[in-house]
Amino acid sequence: MRVIERNNIAYRSVELFTKQNKIKDHQLDELYFVYKKAYAVALSYMLFAFYNTYSETPFADIKPMANKVTLDKLFVDFLDIASKRLLALVYQQAYADFKSHVKLIRYYIIEATKKTHSMSDNKSLYHDFKNQIKDYKFTTNRVLHSIFRHVTKRLARKPSLKLKNMMLDCHVVKIEEAKNSTSFDRWIRVAPLKGKEAIYIPYKNSTYKEHNALNAYQFVRIDNSFSIRVAQTVDRVEYSPSDKIVGIDLGLTDFFATSSDKILGNGFMNWLKKYDEILTKLQASLQSQGIKPRKSKKYRKLVQKIRDYTKNEVCRLFNLVMKHEKPKVIRLEFLDFRNQNLGKTTNRLLTRLANKIIAEKVKRLVDVYGVEVEYINAAYTSQTCLSCGYIAKNNRDGRKFKCHCCGHKANANTQASKNIARRSSDSLKLTKKQALTEGLNSFLKNHKVKRLETNIFSIRARSCTRTAIVNNPYLENYFASSNLCEVI
Repeated sequence: MRVIERNNIAYRSVELFTKQNKIKDHQLDELYFVYKKAYAVALSYMLFAFYNTYSETPFADIKPMANKVTLDKLFVDFLDIASKRLLALVYQQAYADFKSHVKLIRYYIIEATKKTHSMSDNKSLYHDFKNQIKDYKFTTNRVLHSIFRHVTKRLARKPSLKLKNMMLDCHVVKIEEAKNSTSFDRWIRVAPLKGKEAIYIPYKNSTYKEHNALNAYQFVRIDNSFSIRVAQTVDRVEYSPSDKIVGIDLGLTDFFATSSDKILGNGFMNWLKKYDEILTKLQASLQSQGIKPRKSKKYRKLVQKIRDYTKNEVCRLFNLVMKHEKPKVIRLEFLDFRNQNLGKTTNRLLTRLANKIIAEKVKRLVDVYGVEVEYINAAYTSQTCLSCGYIAKNNRDGRKFKCHCCGHKANANTQASKNIARRSSDSLKLTKKQALTEGLNSFLKNHKVKRLETNIFSIRARSCTRTAIVNNPYLENYFASSNLCEVI
């Protein structure tokens, strides 16, 4: 989901909930390959003409061009199979990419000319070239022509003729009501190639994705299938954040644990267990009958229910955090949501789905509220004492946290969220081992633990017990691998 600004209005690209099959994908493939070939022809024509004339003016007026003889000559091989409207859209997309390329060339030439001017004794060099840069009169001056060749060869290379998506508008794509259907709400009707039948794609309606602000549809080809996206306006809200940095510990037992000692979504795991049992039994029943689960309507419906519930829960909990905490910065972790108490299918669903949903929601929070979101390395955050910094495996017992060094007690998940809030995004650069070493370094320095000889060290801090250090496997490995004989 990428946000773009246009005329002080922000737009986001949003994926539609469609249900394609191999037949629909094959029909779209036929349209896509014609679109792709025509795009390559149009773009190569523009680039060839520009690099021979250094002028972009012949291509500026797109819409009238669609009805001119030039366009007919350009797409002479496609007139029998593609509509005029489709070819006009191809030309429009090719021109947009061509224009971006020319703008990039202009930018680099201006910067290179400025640099040449600063290094030259001729103070009027840049000013002499202003009009030439504007009008692309590169051949009249040897220095400017040399700069142009350098820019086009090294900095602003020609755009690729290969196309990964096609842009269609409301004249080619129409949304129609799906009557007498319970599985989906609407059809996405795509105008076909000449002599072909119209392409109807089932579309599940969503109020969140209903409004198409630009009346434009982007068809992105991914792994022999198509993702259909629309442009929506971003409705910004007035938001007055506090100075809070809120850490969020994600899990299944306690879905959201925040650094303000709040636990949200603690019923999520119970709901998952219930539907995991139903899903596992249904899957076993279908397999005993020789039926692939994916071909079962009941199975697909149940999987979709788990997906929808997860998405709703993620959005609801993030909204609660924004409402009550009003954070300036949110810090959270990348998490593998697999759980040993859940079946293989449910774990696979959560692994693929949960992080994707969270990422989408986070991007929306950034767009709408302007809040900063930072991902951190959360290694050992649930085993680290907030009070003294002691790291040990036995500090945590399920949801309970008790430090075996200073005796500090807390909820393990809220404890982890507070440690997350303390960490910076720079921790992502660290491996798990490096994160542990950094934490141990800090703990030992604060408690004045001095390394004397191999396996011999002195402890001067009363709050830190010798037993806790001696019996900690992390510290045993740390001292064994360390050659330092000084205060750490």
